[in-house]
Amino acid sequence: MTQQHLRSAAPLDQESTTPHTRRSGRIAQGNASLCALSSSRQQAMGTNPRSRKGKRKQPPDGSQSPGSSKRTTAGSGVLAHSTSEPRSNDPTSSNPQPKCFRISGVPSSWSENDLFDALYTINPSLTRQNCRSWLYLGCSGSTQIALLDSRTEHLERHKHLQVPESAGRTVVLTIDRHFYNLTPLNDPVGEVIADVIAVPGLAGHAFGSWKNRETQQMWLKDLLPHDVQNIRIMSYGYDNHLLGQGKAENRLLDYQRLLIQDIENARSSVKKTRPIIFMGHSLGGILILQALIECKRNRAHTHILDALHSIIFFGTPHQGMRTYDLEEMVDAESGGYETSRHNLLRQLREGSEFLENQKEDLSYIWEEYRPKIISFYETAPTPTVERSDSGSYGRDGKESEMVNRFSAQLYIPTEQRVPVEENHTNMVKFASAEDRTYRTVVRYMKVWVDNITESNAAAIKIQNLQKSQEYTDCLKSLKPSENEGYRDELLLRRHENTCTWILDDRHYRTWAKKDNQAILWIFGDPGCGKSVLSSFLTKKITQGKTNQHCMAYFFCDDKDEKSRTAHAILLNLVAQLLNQVPGVIAHFLAEFDYTMNKEKTSWSIGMLWRVLKQIINDTHLVQIYILIDALDECEEGSRTKLLNQLQTLFPSPTTTRPIKIIITSRPHIPVALHLTDVIKLPLAGENLNCDIKAFVETEVRKFPEISGSLGDDVRKALLHGAKGMFLWVL
Repeated sequence: MTQQHLRSAAPLDQESTTPHTRRSGRIAQGNASLCALSSSRQQAMGTNPRSRKGKRKQPPDGSQSPGSSKRTTAGSGVLAHSTSEPRSNDPTSSNPQPKCFRISGVPSSWSENDLFDALYTINPSLTRQNCRSWLYLGCSGSTQIALLDSRTEHLERHKHLQVPESAGRTVVLTIDRHFYNLTPLNDPVGEVIADVIAVPGLAGHAFGSWKNRETQQMWLKDLLPHDVQNIRIMSYGYDNHLLGQGKAENRLLDYQRLLIQDIENARSSVKKTRPIIFMGHSLGGILILQALIECKRNRAHTHILDALHSIIFFGTPHQGMRTYDLEEMVDAESGGYETSRHNLLRQLREGSEFLENQKEDLSYIWEEYRPKIISFYETAPTPTVERSDSGSYGRDGKESEMVNRFSAQLYIPTEQRVPVEENHTNMVKFASAEDRTYRTVVRYMKVWVDNITESNAAAIKIQNLQKSQEYTDCLKSLKPSENEGYRDELLLRRHENTCTWILDDRHYRTWAKKDNQAILWIFGDPGCGKSVLSSFLTKKITQGKTNQHCMAYFFCDDKDEKSRTAHAILLNLVAQLLNQVPGVIAHFLAEFDYTMNKEKTSWSIGMLWRVLKQIINDTHLVQIYILIDALDECEEGSRTKLLNQLQTLFPSPTTTRPIKIIITSRPHIPVALHLTDVIKLPLAGENLNCDIKAFVETEVRKFPEISGSLGDDVRKALLHGAKGMFLWVL
C-alpha cells in the first residue's frame, strides 16, 4: 500500500479520512516490505511463531453483536446473541469493556502493521499500543483473519473497508462481530494432523460462548493450542438467536447444510482424509449430528464422515431439553404468530419425534464409523428465563435442570461419560488451564492426537514398503483375482437397514467373544442373502480397529474356474493379508522355491499353507479375520482338503490362535463333519424375514401410486411369495 493509496482508502459507507502526515509516512515505509513479507508467514507476522508459544494474551471480547435485540441478559445463552460479557458495559464509563471484532479478507502478505495502517483510515486512535490483535491464516488458506480486541466504537459503523493497492487492485476488508461461519483460532506450527471444529449452542456466540467471564480466557484460543499441538482449531458461528430481528429462519436443515459447506470450503486445500474432531455445546451438538446424517445421505459429502474421528458433547440434549419457558418468551416476542423459532424449540423438546428419528438415523453412523465420543453432562441447575416488570427477558427465574444427565448421554459402546459441576451455560467457560473439565478434554485429545500421529507414521511406512521392488514382485507373483470389486457390488445391493441384526445375534456374539470357538458357520438356502451378509461383515468386523486387525475374504463361484478351488481361496487370502500388512512379506521371502526363481514361481497349495500359518503366528498382528463365502460352490475334493487343513490350525478345543473364521454355504455341506467346535448360525426365520420386510417397505415407497390398501396388499403378496428368499423380491 502506497502513501497515496492509503490516503484514499475509505470504508464503503463513509467518506475517507485524511491521515496524519507523520502517520502516513510510516505507512509508506511499512508498505515497502510487503513483497518480502509474503515470502514467509513468520516474517509477515513480525515475530517468530515459536517464540510466541507459551505467551497467553488476554482473549478478545465476544460480546453481543450490534443491532441485536436489547431484550437480553448477559450470559443467558438462550436469548439474542449472548456472549458471556459482564452486564456492565456502560459506554459512558471511563473504562468500557473491550469488544472483539473479526476482520476477514486480510491479504496473506500483510503484517499486523499493514492492518493497522488500513484501519487508521477509520479511526486514527487505533494503534497496536491500545488494541490487541491476532492474525491467523484463514480457514480456506488464501487470506488471513484478524481478531481485534478494542474499546473503540468506530469499527461498529463499518462493514467493509476498501484499501487500494498497486496495479489497480483493491483489497476489501470485512468487519463483523457476529463471527458467522468458521473462524480460525490458532496458527499451528508444523504439520497439522487434525481439524477441531467447535459449534456453540442455542443463541450462543462462536467466540463468547467459550470464554470465561471472570478471567476472560477463551480456552479454544488461549489455552488449547498450547496444550495440544498440531491441530487447527476453528469455531463455527450461525444466526441462531431467539429474540430480536435477524435473517435467520432457524431451520436445522439450513444450519446443517451451511455447516457442511463451510467445512468443505475450509478443507478444500487439505487432504480429505485429515481427521476431524468435533465439539458441540447444547444445540451445537445436535447441529453436528444433523450435519453428519446429511453427509450420509449425500455421497458428495461422505468424505467428511470418513474423516470423522471423535466428538465431544457438552450438555447436548439427545433426548430433549427444557424449552417451555423459551417457547413462552418466543411466543410473546412474535405476538402470538407462529415462527420458525417455535418449530426449532419444538424439535428440542423432551421426547420430540425429531430427536427420536435422529437416534435411528445415527445408529448406522455409530456402527459404521465408530467415532470416539465424550459426553459431558451438567450437574448444577441453570436459572430459567423470566420476564421482568420492564418487559425484558433474562435468566433470573427459578433454577432448573436444563438438560438432564440422561438426555446428555448417547448410551453407545464408544462413549465416555463425564459429569461437570457447572450449569448448562458455564460448563464450557473454563476459567484456566487448571479447570478439571478442561484437563479432561486435553487428556483425551492428547491421546487422540498421539494415536493419529502413530497411525499416520504406520501408513507412511506401509506406503514406502509397498513401493519397494521386492514387495511389488511378490504381489505380482501371486496374481490374485479381483474379489474387492465383487464385494463392493454386493455392498451396493444391500439395503441400508438390513444385515445389522447379526451383530446382536447370540451365535455371532459368542464367536466374536470366545477365543476357543474361532469358526462360525452361517448356512441357508439359495437366494436367502448369504453373500450380501458376507459383504456386510467384511466391512463391519474390523471397523474402528487398528491396522493390526486384518480381514481377508473370498467369494467362491462355481462358474469361474479361478474361483472354485482351495488353491484360489488360499492364494487370495494370503495376497490380501500381504496387501494390508506389507511387513509380513518376510514369510513369503522365506519360501525357498520363490526366492530361487521369483519370476517363474507358481505358488503351490503347500507353499501357501506354510505362509498362512507363519502369518497367523506373526507378532505384528493382533487378530486375523477370514471369511469364505459360498463354500458349497468350491469343488468337492478341493473343499474337503481345505476344511481338513483349517482344522489343523486348531489341534485341540483349548487352542487359541489370533484368527477367526466365518464360512457361509448351503446347509448340505458337511462343514461340521470336518471342523470341531463350530458355531452354527442358520440363516432363516425372523431375522431374515425382517430384512426382506425392510427391503420391500423401502421399494414400495418409491412408487407413490401404490399406497393405502393397495400398498398393503402388494407388501403382503411380496412377503408371502418370498418365503425366505431375497432373490424372489429383487
